Amino acid sequence: MKYLLLLSIAVLLHTISFGQVQVDYGDAFDFKTTVEKDPKFILTDSYNAYLFSYINIDGIQSNHEMIVRKFDQKNQLVDTYKQPFPKLDAGTLYNFVGTTAMPGNSKQLIYTESYSGKSGKQDIYQHIFDKSTGAFTTTLVKSFPMESVNKKGVFQFSLSENNRFISILNSKNSTRKEAVQNTVLMIDVATGALSWTKDAELDATNYERSFTVTNSGKAVLVRGAKGMKLYNFLTVVSADKVDKRELGEEVQLQNPKTVSVAEKDYLVGFNHNAKGIRTSDFEKFMLYDLDEGKMVSNNKINSLNSVKDGSVEIRNVFSQGNEFHIFAEARARAGTRPMKTNQFSSVTFDEPYYRNGPGVLVVMDFEGNIKNSFPLNTTTNNLAELYSSFGIINLKGDYAVLGGGAQIYKWSPDKNFSIDSKSILSFRSEDMSPESTTHGSWEMIPQIFGYLSDSKKFIIGRYSNDKLSIITVAAP
Repeated sequence: MKYLLLLSIAVLLHTISFGQVQVDYGDAFDFKTTVEKDPKFILTDSYNAYLFSYINIDGIQSNHEMIVRKFDQKNQLVDTYKQPFPKLDAGTLYNFVGTTAMPGNSKQLIYTESYSGKSGKQDIYQHIFDKSTGAFTTTLVKSFPMESVNKKGVFQFSLSENNRFISILNSKNSTRKEAVQNTVLMIDVATGALSWTKDAELDATNYERSFTVTNSGKAVLVRGAKGMKLYNFLTVVSADKVDKRELGEEVQLQNPKTVSVAEKDYLVGFNHNAKGIRTSDFEKFMLYDLDEGKMVSNNKINSLNSVKDGSVEIRNVFSQGNEFHIFAEARARAGTRPMKTNQFSSVTFDEPYYRNGPGVLVVMDFEGNIKNSFPLNTTTNNLAELYSSFGIINLKGDYAVLGGGAQIYKWSPDKNFSIDSKSILSFRSEDMSPESTTHGSWEMIPQIFGYLSDSKKFIIGRYSNDKLSIITVAAP
């Protein structure tokens, strides 16, 4: 009887309900936010959740590896799989490039870079993690010659909106006054195979600003003029040709994304006029027809005018009815802080630092008219410098958003994106677990956010004092 009573108390402590909110807690495990980068759920199903992250540390505590943690239905950590980045020689340096799931939800594609001045090359590798075996398979995608570590190319990663294509751009070092041959790699997500490679020449007066990939498998490179001129143009790269596209307006683009309507490819993105006085770097939002090579619309928008020093990333684009629903996030300057010149010095200098947020939803119809824009209900918590300020899930047309606090809310296009109070899940992070007195106040990491459709639960990562645990919250 005493045993049953203690067991009942333990179960009660492990599953706590605040009003209509039921939260199931997994045990905390060691996790340093400053060490493990880009954590996200991958390959999650009805039985197991998988958390991906990577470590890329040089120096005395050198460590370069990918990590996948496996959790059971009770959110308990049951296994950890690790894979080192490929090593070329003793002087090898590394970078993480990008990742996405393959169709079928059983395998994950991961891309890393290894480079060395001694070897004189930089290699791009593909790793396939198979959750059925817990094993990684590593292959070399392509090797690039490298003059020196200081003059190496830079890899950029882009995933198409429909998750069919990965494009990786190798932007060569362009310090010399000569044309540069940058290389586009196009990868089929379904097979992981390299579909084609293509060089895209860039003359010495321009540089690569950003790039994206279309649903039809074309890379779109945004190129800018060096010097004081704020001039952009586009280069569209396919398997058999390289085409230049003029924008038709003198604007400076901010990391645009490709979208599609039927078989037509478009570009959407924040921008500002290249000449004259501007309110902010994000004062306009455009729709550009890639097939016709012309600007469909470029509307004034004030959603991010408060961001005076920073950048904007379009995180997600969803197409519903005759509308694009575009979720974007700023990375804005939050101030300055003193930094030591080195770890042994008492001399400091003021260095700017940045936080993620604010976030915004832009609703645009297929004709390029902005129907509305909404600020996302996010908070800037202590983790906003390292992680996204919001998490977003498409729930069969509605959107669940996790902000920087302990709140999940739902937006419905059918209700003109008004917040339905019955759909809000609010709970105090400091009360979220019986371990609170041990680890202190917990903070949600919006980047670690998913949905278990079979059990109708949200799954979230929470952090406190170098500890992470996984929780599930029953959706109303």
